Order: sequence, then structure tokens, then C-alpha cells
Amino acid sequence: MRISKIQKQALFYLFVLEQKQGDKPVLSVDLLQLVNRSSNTEIASSNFRASCHTLKDHKLINAFYNGSLKLKYQLTEQGKQKAQEIFEQLTG
Repeated sequence: MRISKIQKQALFYLFVLEQKQGDKPVLSVDLLQLVNRSSNTEIASSNFRASCHTLKDHKLINAFYNGSLKLKYQLTEQGKQKAQEIFEQLTG
């Protein structure tokens, strides 16, 4: 699977947040804000959701709704490995 820039950023931030907060799901809107802060151009929410849907299809993240029906993402074991690779590439 070829991973797009948006997908790399999403995996990177999910990994960073997991290191800080533990294995807790992250709200989709919060993750999108982090990705947009690090990007030169604003990423449309529909493109972001499509990218995350692809990550979910490839079993790199889990997506689910919490009690208030807000979408959250969490790395899978396979996703953690890929996210760590990306983290190491980006941070040297």
C-alpha cells in the first residue's frame, strides 16, 4: 500500500498522541486540526475522512463512534508499527 502525505501525517500524530496519552482514541476533528496545522494548505475534511477510511480498510487504524456519536480513530497493532516507522523517518 502506498501511503499518501495525509495518511502519513494522520499515522504520525496518532502515534505521537498515543505516546503522550496512552492508547486512547482520538477525535477525528482533533486529528484533522493537527494535520492542518502542519500542512501548507488546508486539507478538506472530506479528503481527510477518505484517507482515514483507506487506512481503516488496510487495518492500520480503527474507527468508531463514541457515546455522543463523534468519530474517533485509534491505531491497530499493524498501524503502530507503520506509524513508528513514519515517526522515525520524520524525526530522524
